[in-house]
Amino acid sequence: MCKKVVYWRITIANKNYLAHRLAVLYVTGEWPPDLVDHWDNDGLNNRWSNLRMASRSQNAANSPVRSDNKTGYKGVSRRGKRFVAGIEFNGKRKTLGTFDTPQDAHAAYVSAAKRHFHDFARTA
Repeated sequence: MCKKVVYWRITIANKNYLAHRLAVLYVTGEWPPDLVDHWDNDGLNNRWSNLRMASRSQNAANSPVRSDNKTGYKGVSRRGKRFVAGIEFNGKRKTLGTFDTPQDAHAAYVSAAKRHFHDFARTA
């Protein structure tokens, strides 16, 4: 189960808009073509320095570890007595390897996430 994300909504002429999307419109003069990502994962923090354009893949890479993750490490799941590192990139899931410890599996995930997602890679 994921923590529910909350966003500010603004109503204009009986139509609801997400405040972070309006912020992009206000600053750039253009409606954001894709997603607007919050650097700090706080959907209520709409400071310009906290907003950036993102693809779905980048936005997902910036999400924190899920609360129902049993290993406690993003990108790591348990398979029997071992731990599997995996990452999704451009809509495709890739297994990075099977490891003896969750820490080793997570290290593989961190390396791949930084390589694929750069600044969007949230590894914890």
